[in-house]
Amino acid sequence: MARVKKEMARQKIDLLYCSAPESLFYLTGYENSWYEAQSCKEWPPLSGVAIKRDADKFILFDKDEEEVLVQTYSIATDTRIQRGDFPMSRLEFIIKNLKEEGWLKNTVGLEKWSYRPNPAVSQMFQAALEKEGCKVVDGSDIVREIRTIKSSQEMAYARTAAKIADIGMKAAIEHIRPGMTELDVRAEMDYACAKAGGENPGLPTYVLAGQRSALAHGLASTHVIMPGDIVYLDLCGVYHRYHADIART
Repeated sequence: MARVKKEMARQKIDLLYCSAPESLFYLTGYENSWYEAQSCKEWPPLSGVAIKRDADKFILFDKDEEEVLVQTYSIATDTRIQRGDFPMSRLEFIIKNLKEEGWLKNTVGLEKWSYRPNPAVSQMFQAALEKEGCKVVDGSDIVREIRTIKSSQEMAYARTAAKIADIGMKAAIEHIRPGMTELDVRAEMDYACAKAGGENPGLPTYVLAGQRSALAHGLASTHVIMPGDIVYLDLCGVYHRYHADIART
């Protein structure tokens, strides 16, 4: 967090609101399926972490359905949970709390390059902040740049993820046969990774055979693998949310 605040000072950002899933996990340990990213209008994806440059705490915002999840995974000591019967929108709830803390002053950074929240919600959030007199800027690079420098512990996690990826790829090579579908092979890869301690990946496992091998990022299907087919394989080993990708043809 100290490095985040140092970079905020360099960019002259007084308050940073992090909404990207990778930022929330990196800063607080909080993880979720993030299903709200493409949800209906009644569920705007506004949960996030507010960091004030000169404050000795940060605030994690979320809704009541996720309260146990927040308590289980996050190291946050100040969490603001909007209850279902609260007589205001989620956006109003966040603005009200930040205003009461005295944090809505000067320049606010939002992670505009994150897919979460979506553009419509992001625009509403920015408008609400500007209504309070804040200058809103893009703060996407702050946590992203800090994350590029890994600690020894992070490197150990990445190496474990790479070992899991190797296990998944080995399973594909050992099991793949003509007559199997792409989905059959994908199942073997995913099962092997899970048995080795691999977590849910942020990317799908790719298996593409024959002419479909040129699709690169197409999804595995019921297409049957034929003798002599080229097969493209790509998967991620995941450990403590650190990913290691491996691809083979």
